[in-house]
Amino acid sequence: MKFRPLALLALLLLTLASGGCGDDTEAANAYVEQVQSAQRGFADSFRDVRQRLAPTSTLKQDRETLGEFSGAAQRFADQLGAITPPEAVRDEHGRLVAVVGEYKASIEAAEERLDGATPEERAAVRSELSSSVQDTQDSIGAAIGAINNALRG
Repeated sequence: MKFRPLALLALLLLTLASGGCGDDTEAANAYVEQVQSAQRGFADSFRDVRQRLAPTSTLKQDRETLGEFSGAAQRFADQLGAITPPEAVRDEHGRLVAVVGEYKASIEAAEERLDGATPEERAAVRSELSSSVQDTQDSIGAAIGAINNALRG
């Protein structure tokens, strides 16, 4: 899974650095760098875990994989929650944190559905989780796009 929002944040950082001045620009740049770092860590963890998804995985493997997805999402949410955004993007940052929280909730729901699931039902859970991954990527991209727009003023 590629997280294109990283490219959006990098472009925004360059735009802010070249076009702004003063403390507001420095704060915005620091914010963008913090979000970018958190997202990069999430993308790396996520990619590593996603490579272990297999259509023929056992219930134990599915549970371990979902647990690792959940842990990666929780770390990302915690990192984002620890970042103090500039006032101009406080609401947008909150939306980004919420998107990650929604994804974690979908992982937890998938974990619950595994209990007593047949192999076919487990395959359906994996498929739904894969769709959720794409939806989450799109939602993260939209949230970061809103942050970019707000920072550009």
